[in-house]
Amino acid sequence: MLCACPGVLDAVVYGVTVPGTDGRAGMAAIVVSPGFDVTTLGRYLADRLPDYAHPVFLRVRAELKLTPTFKPKKQALAREGYDPAVVDESLYVRHPERNAFVPLDADLHDRLQTGSIRL
Repeated sequence: MLCACPGVLDAVVYGVTVPGTDGRAGMAAIVVSPGFDVTTLGRYLADRLPDYAHPVFLRVRAELKLTPTFKPKKQALAREGYDPAVVDESLYVRHPERNAFVPLDADLHDRLQTGSIRL
């Protein structure tokens, strides 16, 4: 569904852990065309998927690295997670109160880690 959104060239979805929650949250690494706006993706997904099926985190990459058998390397992406101190690419979180993707900065990351914002 992500790759069908205009402007999304490639995508891979994987799970990441969030402190204080059970299971894993969905995170998507996407490659986009120049000028792409994540607001477009948020609206596109809202029109086509139920809320629970949306990725919680987005990571915008220049390319997706592949294994020798042409599968996306998801394990490395999952290990890096969504910490802006670790990831040097654009990160977004689907903000629970705004119901939209917002940039994930260090302050918002800390609030997620301490549980002052719940997903």
